[in-house]
Amino acid sequence: MNETELTIVDESASCACCAAPATTPAEAPDATVYAVGGMTCGGCAGRVTAAVTDLPGVREARADPATGQVAVYADPQPDTERIAAAVTAAGYTFAGPVGA
Repeated sequence: MNETELTIVDESASCACCAAPATTPAEAPDATVYAVGGMTCGGCAGRVTAAVTDLPGVREARADPATGQVAVYADPQPDTERIAAAVTAAGYTFAGPVGA
């Protein structure tokens, strides 16, 4: 039987897919932040980010599964209904703007 030895370089590090974003949506003052249900990992956040980024006018989106939010940077900001449709089409629950 072959044995493989694995060395853990940094026990506190997580995979790139699940690593926390550098800026959480709540810390994004120039963005509109929306609540999204059902994100559990970085893969989920990537799908929400991609879906929202595909909308016309959106220059950047940052989804965070830890907070259940997506920050949308756009000029002009897309209609809430379009963002809701994109999030829902990606398989997640849209819960509306945060703080509205």
